[in-house]
Amino acid sequence: MLQQGLIHSSRSPFSSPVLLVKKLDGTWRFCVVYRELNSLTIRMHPADIEKTTFRTHHDHFEFVVMPFGLSNSPSTFQALMNEWNEEASMAFDALKNALASTPIYLLTTSKLIPAILSAYHDSTHEGLQKTLWRIRADFYWPAMKSSITTYVSDCQVCQGNKSDHLSPIGLLQPLALPTQVWADISMDFVEGLPLSAGKSVMFVVVDRFSRYGHFIPMAHPYMAAHMAHTFLEHISFPFRVLYGRDPPRLLSYTRGTTRVDAIDEALIDRDQVLKTFTDRLQKAQDRMTTTYNKGHRDVSYVFRDYGPAPSSPPFLPPVDNGHVILTPYAVLREHVTNDQWDILMQWTATDPEAATWELLETFKQVYPAYKLEDKLFLQGEADVIDSIAHRVTLRRRQ
Repeated sequence: MLQQGLIHSSRSPFSSPVLLVKKLDGTWRFCVVYRELNSLTIRMHPADIEKTTFRTHHDHFEFVVMPFGLSNSPSTFQALMNEWNEEASMAFDALKNALASTPIYLLTTSKLIPAILSAYHDSTHEGLQKTLWRIRADFYWPAMKSSITTYVSDCQVCQGNKSDHLSPIGLLQPLALPTQVWADISMDFVEGLPLSAGKSVMFVVVDRFSRYGHFIPMAHPYMAAHMAHTFLEHISFPFRVLYGRDPPRLLSYTRGTTRVDAIDEALIDRDQVLKTFTDRLQKAQDRMTTTYNKGHRDVSYVFRDYGPAPSSPPFLPPVDNGHVILTPYAVLREHVTNDQWDILMQWTATDPEAATWELLETFKQVYPAYKLEDKLFLQGEADVIDSIAHRVTLRRRQ
């Protein structure tokens, strides 16, 4: 092996023992024991150890080091490597090029991009990632991800049939905190309660600041006037309901303003209670807002000016039970077959390409009030029927 250039002298501190095993033909097999090296460098991945399991008459065993490594290379693989020639190298290079080089077409013009996007997306209406992956396998153009994203997001079929896998739109918009008791209230009704003393409805009025509530039993039917009398009977009018505006803000009391000590302490306690209520309401509102907004997202909309509105609404064809009623618009062409005339009719609110051939006699029966103006002959305002009869007469004379 030294003469063949397979090995050379070494001063490396790493060394493994060598065994010479005699073969059947009398020659010797050169074996290097790399077990210690395998135990240090080529350990099996824990998830792959069970894949190397082999069985014996004693038990099942599995390798913790790479079995296909330095100490146990298959002889068949080694023989093939030794017999590697130029033809095999060329075949291997050709296979490598075929596998490594995918036929991707580089687009230098943007004219084909809409057709490619339509062909790949409109047939399956897959999402962005699948559409992008399929197109990338065959084509490439600059900023292709951006154009594919725009096309998929603007697809009307996807928008109309696919649900939006996003958080709901809209963050919580909390109400302004009240600053005084019974300045801001909420009212609601609890229906369907068991009948008691002829009443099955609970009228609930809660002060948003102190959370104090009134629960007033009601009976059906009740109208707005009756509710107003009930409210006045049990609850005095809050400032906002009475005056239609927020109440004046109470000023914080300054100690020592009054000469009566009892009033001084009462006003100080009042301010402390109001501050405590406000702080707790703010904390509760902030916690509720934070919890709600975790499952929602904020969306902002941009106003676009599309120009002035049309002076008159666009023409819409008549509809009967959801079906458009076709009305004749213009005769585009005519021809005769076996003395029977057909006309090419363009219908109202349709393009000329959508015109259909109609038998003249049948058309006259279905639309007797429609005047067929001849735009194909030189008679000007002459009737089409007269022109057709004139042509038939000319043909017969010829």
